[in-house]
Amino acid sequence: MDSSYRLTVFWALLGIQCGCQGYSYTGERSIRSSVINSFAYDRMARPNTSTTASVGYNIMFINDVDSEHQVFECTGWFTVIWYDGRLQWKPSVYDDTNFVHALETEIWKPELIVTNAQNNMGLISDNHLIYRINSTGTVSWEPLLSTATDCSIDVTYFPFDNQTCIIELTSWSLPWTELKLEPLWNSVHVQALRASASWELIETYVEKSSVAEDSPDNVTEYFSKLNFVIRLRRKPGNYMINTITPMIVSSFLMTFTHVIPTQSGERLITGFIALAINTLLWTIFTDQIPNIATTTSTLGIYLMASFCIDCAHMLAGILVVRLYYRPTHIPINLLWRSVAYFLGCLLRVTKPPKAKEELDDSISIISIPTDDLKKIEKSMRRNVVYPENCPDGFTERIIIREDALPQMDVKFGIDLPKVKRRKMKASDTGYALYNDVNNETKTEKLSRITWRYVSLVLDRLVFLVFLGVKIGFNVILIGRLFQNHE
Repeated sequence: MDSSYRLTVFWALLGIQCGCQGYSYTGERSIRSSVINSFAYDRMARPNTSTTASVGYNIMFINDVDSEHQVFECTGWFTVIWYDGRLQWKPSVYDDTNFVHALETEIWKPELIVTNAQNNMGLISDNHLIYRINSTGTVSWEPLLSTATDCSIDVTYFPFDNQTCIIELTSWSLPWTELKLEPLWNSVHVQALRASASWELIETYVEKSSVAEDSPDNVTEYFSKLNFVIRLRRKPGNYMINTITPMIVSSFLMTFTHVIPTQSGERLITGFIALAINTLLWTIFTDQIPNIATTTSTLGIYLMASFCIDCAHMLAGILVVRLYYRPTHIPINLLWRSVAYFLGCLLRVTKPPKAKEELDDSISIISIPTDDLKKIEKSMRRNVVYPENCPDGFTERIIIREDALPQMDVKFGIDLPKVKRRKMKASDTGYALYNDVNNETKTEKLSRITWRYVSLVLDRLVFLVFLGVKIGFNVILIGRLFQNHE
């Protein structure tokens, strides 16, 4: 047991020695006194005539994208690496110590500033943040900060919009001849990014740029600058349920008021109620759309245009009802009759009733059994009458002109000569005979068109026109939003 205990202690001490290789407290104290805090090192002096600092950005949180104030807020840290030849040492001299740490007050650092910050604008600095120094003279600095930067928000395709925001990092007081900023990576590091509930990160990249500034002696100086570009896409799921779907459904409310008959008094009342509902919804939806003067949201255009279309639809509905109840003694000119007749045929509106005609002695009443009636041509069945009481015991009768009697086959068992002798006067028949529409001339058909028929034709036309407008309107504008999202 004693030998086992000794073996365990031996391996533990060996592990500690291996894990601590490259560091020694004594070595670090010696490095601080002889390298960092020596009289030869001046933290106010630049390491070289021209120093290059490599900078990268690591994003952790997307805090907010404020459309109204044009602000992009995020949390992350910069990784800044540069070379300072004055901070070199041989690890073998200092107990194989490869790294030491220092504070901002002990070594030189590049002065950096986020130039498009909207609050807490100042030099990136933290007196309590340590710097990691390598024995080769490489210094790494990782300041953590939460920034609120200016971002030009475009809400044209809200809520399917993509936004491009930039974090501008610029050298302060040192022109590019003295301090050059180079991107450490080609893009922003997103390994530490937490998922946002409202935004999705789709792309990042880094751009090199410069800032020109005129000095008091009229000399233009250029300062190195890095742009960390972050492209975001809004997550539209919540807006699809609470905004887009109710907007599309409510836009068709006015259109389907045509289901109510024109002569019904509730027709106009329902139209006004639908218009009031759309106005209320328009007010609610407008509050959800960002209010920005630089760009106009497609949804805002949609709401305004939909409201104007509904108002025009309401005026057209009032005109239809006005024509329906127009007095019959007011004449309808031939142009209106022709247009109404043409549109009525095109839209398949029910024709106006035929004028009644007295029966005369040239009319024959033929009583035919139901089974035999089915054998007669369909063109002759249009005059079939269904009397309430048939004295001959048949279920159906047919009233036709004598000169329009069909050529019937003898197998039908109908004695036409006998039927002709059974002519009856109009006063004895109790039936009213209507002229056959197919035998009327166009002038006779036009003469039967009334204001009510004109209003019915106009009502059908208004329904189809505004239904087509609303469908096309939704397909174009809403489809435009979805297309941008894809």
